[in-house]
Amino acid sequence: MPQPWEFFSGGGNLEEDFTIEARAAQLPSAVDAGESAARSLSDLDAGESATRGLSDPEAGESAARGLPDLEAGESAARNLPDLSVSPLAAQPPAVADISVLASKDGVSAGCTFTGYTDKNEYIIQLFLNRVQEDGSVSEAAGLELDTTADGKGYGQTSAEKVETGIYKASAAIKRYEGGNLADTAFTHSILYKVVKDKDSYEVTPYEKEPESGGKPDKGPHVPDEGEVFAKENKEYRACDHEKDFEIVREADATHDALMEEKCVKCGEVFSYAYVPNSAYAAFLKDCARAVLNVKGDEILLATDRWMSFNQEVLDAISARPEVAVTIHYMYCGKQFTVTIPAGTDAAGLADENGYCGFRCLHMLFAGEEVFL
Repeated sequence: MPQPWEFFSGGGNLEEDFTIEARAAQLPSAVDAGESAARSLSDLDAGESATRGLSDPEAGESAARGLPDLEAGESAARNLPDLSVSPLAAQPPAVADISVLASKDGVSAGCTFTGYTDKNEYIIQLFLNRVQEDGSVSEAAGLELDTTADGKGYGQTSAEKVETGIYKASAAIKRYEGGNLADTAFTHSILYKVVKDKDSYEVTPYEKEPESGGKPDKGPHVPDEGEVFAKENKEYRACDHEKDFEIVREADATHDALMEEKCVKCGEVFSYAYVPNSAYAAFLKDCARAVLNVKGDEILLATDRWMSFNQEVLDAISARPEVAVTIHYMYCGKQFTVTIPAGTDAAGLADENGYCGFRCLHMLFAGEEVFL
């Protein structure tokens, strides 16, 4: 009997995307429509009474035709939004006004924040970083910001005695799921030139010298996207950033792919994010490839994370009719096993969406719970 081939072991659940419909903006106009409809109903009764009191039948018909339509009023009332609807998920906190600051005690990083009320799901960390000539970054100061009752506030790292150089402030918004770090989004300030003069510091926006060696252009100009202006319109980025996304870590059967948002001109990284469901896609491709390339007449596919095959995997199983495919999987904290017998036309097991769940296979082929 050949050695079973097991892909991976992982944890967690398949990610789901939630979309919240913004209905609050519809409330004022819809309520007005409902009130108008209600007034129309009482006006209709008055109109009918007036019509009965008219001596001229034609005049009565004319008055009745001028009254609002009862069905239109009922339709407007039915269109009132459901006031019991509540948001499905909280908005993540946001960081703004992030900068490098100088004081008599040294140099620090500061920022404002909103929507930061609970550390169970999000944590904001603020850093003062020195940027080396080769682009590498070293931390000079760091702070985990405290939440506030209304979610709004200001945070500032400790003032540090630093050396002359180029610095920037960076904020990391970390999102947690079930106590585990799910992803991290970064916000960075512009670059600042810090000059140490005895016991004091001068902090100014960093301006990269032109390659020709001439002085930077101080003339008026129109700001491009990505430039940051101060009150006197003199504080701006050395690079008019052109942002793009790049995959920095490919997905595997247990981890989603990681991508970074960076400037294609200067290389500055603005944020990181995971590619949703890319780990599941990698798992499916691994399964299909393993079934097609297996040596022998049986194979074991094991996972404690995923719960279904797609059409690609089912087609691969049908393409190897001499191979029996055993699946070990987790469901409700328990381990189960089920075997798709050799010769099964697995390609026909998919539902209308092109997937077949392991629980369906469990019922079709008499799966069993595994007791360890």
